[in-house]
Amino acid sequence: MRKLLLLLSLFFFTFQTIAQANKLKLAGDWKFYLKDKTSFEFLRLNSDGTGIKCFGKSINGKDTLFINHVTTLLITNWILSKKKIIIESKNTVSFKVNPEYQFDLPDDDKLELTGEHLIFYLYPSILNRKEFQRSVTYQRADKIPKGYGVASATCIVRDRYLFSFMPIDSLFQLAEYKGFDDLIPYVVACNNGYEYIQKYHDPPYSLLIPKSIPGWSFGFGNKNFYIRFDLEDDKSETSIVIYYDFDDEMKDFYFTELKNGKETSNIVKQNNLDIYKTTNWEGKYEGKVFISNSIIIAYYTRDEKLEEGLQKSITSFKYK
Repeated sequence: MRKLLLLLSLFFFTFQTIAQANKLKLAGDWKFYLKDKTSFEFLRLNSDGTGIKCFGKSINGKDTLFINHVTTLLITNWILSKKKIIIESKNTVSFKVNPEYQFDLPDDDKLELTGEHLIFYLYPSILNRKEFQRSVTYQRADKIPKGYGVASATCIVRDRYLFSFMPIDSLFQLAEYKGFDDLIPYVVACNNGYEYIQKYHDPPYSLLIPKSIPGWSFGFGNKNFYIRFDLEDDKSETSIVIYYDFDDEMKDFYFTELKNGKETSNIVKQNNLDIYKTTNWEGKYEGKVFISNSIIIAYYTRDEKLEEGLQKSITSFKYK
């Protein structure tokens, strides 16, 4: 009996020693860089069982962690259980994030976790929860080679001279865009946390804008950016939007929906461009043209009488 107890104690001690060694092996900072080599998923596992799981960006040689974002998990305790790592955390999500992850160590500098990983640009909810079930292969942060991150410029929002305007007639003005050799540093500098691409040559272009909608603003999304012309007190809610669909996700989704019959559209040809017309979910009249270089130009309005002028506007787009 004493021998059995001794063997059990030895086995338990050995198991605990291996588990502790594995835990120390996992302790530290881990990163998974996205395609733009600037945005990353971050995991910090402290040896005392605490840590953090969040998203970040590498800009100008420095890492910024989006600690106040809804996707950030403050790790209260993490433990190893056979081939699983249990990551308990505090968060502001409306549901409890599943703490169990299958883990694998392909080598000493890589950690693969399969389980529920939140996604920065998707607000976590029960409805989209299935999309968070995925595998992430982290690398030790101090072992990642050079070449990641971006040298930012000034946030594009501050550029008051992005467009110059020249009157054409009583209805239209010509908006001339100055362009950038590489637009990405100016978008990344706005520090919104979204993923973009590594480089985007944005040559100068021009298009006609109705004088009735002279105001313009910016918007940001994951792998996209847009410039919107509108007028805040416009009852017809008329606008023209230039989308930078960097990864062609919006374009691919739209044409897939058309092909599957989930979207209907009338096609009007003007100035050698196809305008895809429809009435959107807000009840607005909408038209889109798809330009090379991942540009989509669209108009939206509640006043059908304005469509003719808006179609002239979006099909006037041309590179200099």
